[in-house]
Amino acid sequence: MASVVEKYEEHLVAKGNKARAIAETIRRVRSFHAGDLERSIGDVPHGTISDRYKAMSSELAADTHRNRLAEVKTFWRWVVMRGLATRSPAEAVEPIGRRNKGKPQLRRSEARELFLWASQDASANPEASLAVLMVLTLGLRASELLERRVRDVDVGEDSVLLWIDMGKTRAAARVLEVPEPALSMLRDWIADRPGEQYVFASKDSRTGHRDLSWLRKVLRSLCVRAKVPVVCPHGLRGTRATLAVEAGLSAHIIARELGHESFVTTRKHYLAEGVEEKASTKAFMRVIEGGREKSGGVS
Repeated sequence: MASVVEKYEEHLVAKGNKARAIAETIRRVRSFHAGDLERSIGDVPHGTISDRYKAMSSELAADTHRNRLAEVKTFWRWVVMRGLATRSPAEAVEPIGRRNKGKPQLRRSEARELFLWASQDASANPEASLAVLMVLTLGLRASELLERRVRDVDVGEDSVLLWIDMGKTRAAARVLEVPEPALSMLRDWIADRPGEQYVFASKDSRTGHRDLSWLRKVLRSLCVRAKVPVVCPHGLRGTRATLAVEAGLSAHIIARELGHESFVTTRKHYLAEGVEEKASTKAFMRVIEGGREKSGGVS
């Protein structure tokens, strides 16, 4: 007879969640409950859940332990909905601490330095340089980059389009134009390779492609060499969003490029503090200065 956790795993599969995400969710649910779920599901007390969460909150960052609690609450809501328990012992547990807004980002001059180093390092380490440039210039999620196959790279005479057919949200499906120098590097990197092969393939990986730890490692190495603060791939994605706002791009275009359903998500999790006000001031000054030039000055 399937255990409650096995049934929950079947539920996640039926929802269409990715296999890797399901495995990680199930691992965390089992770990949090420490064997409680192997006994009677209705006998897990609220105090046990609360005590374990408090212990976890003293060891992990706020974002991490709050996400773990959210996963546990989602699990218990499913248990109650299925009639396997009459109440959720996790529902009344309050999250502790404040979430951080996004990840550390590079400043404009730092992003330029990283861009230059990645461009110049292409001959020595083309795979690493290409990966970093694509995250920086396209604002890709790590999974969107690493799970791309050669057939997703649509090479034309003077352009390269990157097809992302599915992802974290419905809005993740999009087509992006790859800019130089990543355009030329990507063309060379996939030349004469079969369409079903991953762009960033790996024989040592269970999935067949490079993993997040590899991307973090090569990004860290380039940040150190460029003498800029070390950021994670998600922080580089945020850097791209912030610089796009500074450049005056339309909010809905930026959200679409990042694969967000609305600019609200972009603003909440990706933009550096004050960047919208800065962009607004620049736009206002362009109007004022343009109007002054057109009228020949103020009398």
